[in-house]
Amino acid sequence: MSLDGTIKLDVLMALVSALDLANARSDLAYSKTVSLANGVGLGQINAIYHEQLSIAGSATTTLDVAGGGLVDPFGAAFAPARLKAAIVYSLPANLNSLDVIRTANGVPFLGAAADKFTVTPGGLFVGVNPSAAGWVVAAGTADEIALTNIAATNTILIDVILLGANT
Repeated sequence: MSLDGTIKLDVLMALVSALDLANARSDLAYSKTVSLANGVGLGQINAIYHEQLSIAGSATTTLDVAGGGLVDPFGAAFAPARLKAAIVYSLPANLNSLDVIRTANGVPFLGAAADKFTVTPGGLFVGVNPSAAGWVVAAGTADEIALTNIAATNTILIDVILLGANT
């Protein structure tokens, strides 16, 4: 099996100001693409996990990236040695926000243990590290991503995509 693809960011904005007889306009077209080839080195991936998860009010789902039961689309274990990208999207219909948290045994894509990024409904968290090292995953010490529904009521739905490299 091989895996390759791209992660693309497109920001298209138009700032318009009404003047007396005309409009002034400033357009922004900003695009960045990270291409990822099959493999385990610089700019390479060979493992993918993606899932839509349901998280009950005040509940936490902890993804164990080092052999914690995550599987790829074909049912093979997802347990990369290095994480290259983490994407979390909170569906717009959600009534609660979501915290993406680095636990004490967390994958080091956030600065320190207990650091978090709050994703509001319709919001998106994207971390990409295409370096050869990526974010090192180590069983028991650097392998968890915690996803917490921050309100006591209402179940939320989120989309999660993780890309990694084995060995």
